Amino acid sequence: MLTVWNDESLGQSPGFSRAVEPGPGRLLMLSGQVSTDGQANPIHVGDMAGQARRCLEKISLLLAAAGGGMEHVALMRFYVTDMRRMSEVTAVRAEFFPGPVYPAMTGVGVVSLAHPDFLLEVEAVAVVPA
Repeated sequence: MLTVWNDESLGQSPGFSRAVEPGPGRLLMLSGQVSTDGQANPIHVGDMAGQARRCLEKISLLLAAAGGGMEHVALMRFYVTDMRRMSEVTAVRAEFFPGPVYPAMTGVGVVSLAHPDFLLEVEAVAVVPA
């Protein structure tokens, strides 16, 4: 469970929380996930939304393996090669985080990632049940 903190003077954040306090549980650090198949081959080449969905699906699978779910994510970082396409990522992110409680999130524009076909990489920190 996450407790959300905000100062009224900052206004409401659309689709993310400015500050979250995780409840009791096990801290899980998830490495950056990219859009690959089971053999580490890039998939959804050129498709920002498809890559975002695959990254978030992989995070969901890793959380499930640890006994958690997307509701346990406290922090996410999105590394994006073209910030003009961030709205595509945001739309997919809303499928996985319908609210009203959202993790803290950061979007970072980067020049490149580990493979030229990767458009984004997503990492997460979660607190899963003990």
